[in-house]
Parts: sequence; C-alpha cells; structure tokens
Amino acid sequence: MEKYVLKFKTIVPLVTLLTIGLSNSLCGAHSPANTIKQLSLFIGKMEQQLTYFFNYNNNTSYEKSISAMEKILNDFGATLTLTKTRGNALQQEAHALAYYAHNQFNNACVVFRRYAGKGKDFATELLQDLQRQFNIETAFGHIKSKLQVLSTKAKKQKNVQLTQAIDRLITFTDRKRAAWSKRIRKYLSLYTAMSYRMGLL
Repeated sequence: MEKYVLKFKTIVPLVTLLTIGLSNSLCGAHSPANTIKQLSLFIGKMEQQLTYFFNYNNNTSYEKSISAMEKILNDFGATLTLTKTRGNALQQEAHALAYYAHNQFNNACVVFRRYAGKGKDFATELLQDLQRQFNIETAFGHIKSKLQVLSTKAKKQKNVQLTQAIDRLITFTDRKRAAWSKRIRKYLSLYTAMSYRMGLL
C-alpha cells in the first residue's frame, strides 16, 4: 500500500508541472507577437506564390499555381481558427489584422479561380477584375497602417516582442510593396506573364 501512496505523491507534482507547461505553451501560441509572426510567414508565402504566378519563366500550370495559393490560405485560415481567443486587446487586434490580410489574399484567389480553364484570351479581363478586387499595393499599405496602430499600443504596454515582430513585418511589406509597384507599372509584363500562365492549362 505504501508503494502506491509514494507513486501517487510522485505523479501528482509531475502532472501539475505538465499542465503548467502546456498552459504556458498555449498562452505563447495565442500571444499577439506569435500571431504577427504567423502573419509574416503567411504574407511571405503568398507574396512568393504571386511572384511565381506572374513570372513567365515559371512553367507551373495555372491550376497548380492557384491550388498552391489556396493551400496556403486554407492552412493559415485553420491556424487563425485554432488560435482565436478572447485574449487581451492587443491579441484581439493582432488577430483581426491577420484575418484582414487573409481576406485580402483570398480575394485574389477568388478572381484567379473564376478564370480557371478560360485560356489566355481572358488575360486582360482577369487583370482588370483583379485590380478591382485585389490591389496588392493598397493591401500592403492598409496592412502597414494597421501594424503601425498596433505598434503604438504595443509600445505603450512595453510589449517588446510584439513591437519587434511588427517592425520586421513593416520592413518586409515596405520592400515588397515597392517591388510590386514597379511590376504594376510594367503592365505589359504582367499581361505577358498572365497570358502565358493561362495558356498552361
């Protein structure tokens, strides 16, 4: 009987430690800094796929290109659903920002999917539709503005991790926004790339 009592006394503290560790781990996963880091990864992946999509040196088919973007969107959407929480104001704002970015890129994929299988003769129409539904320069601009508001609040609360994560993402979005601004001004290049991609059925 004594052996079982000793084992029980040993197990209880161990279970307590594991519970505390799991709780801390979940809190970290739901932190605003982690949400912004996940958002950074998402934006990076989507921007990379869009760059491939508008590169006529890339021979990936139209369908596979869209499917790759849709997978990234679905994965990030699932992450947002799992980490949704009634946390503090910073976490709620970070989460809302992540949803905003997700919806912006989803708009682009909806347009791409709409033209799947239509062929290169629809390239001009697709680009015009895309410009109405998803302007990557505007999207990056709005994301930056929201990040700056969040950064101000994070600094007031002395949340160093969140501030650093935001600063890195702002630097990234500024760089990518400038790159896409140059691409958009070269409309013929975008048209050529899109026409080529739509021909790869």
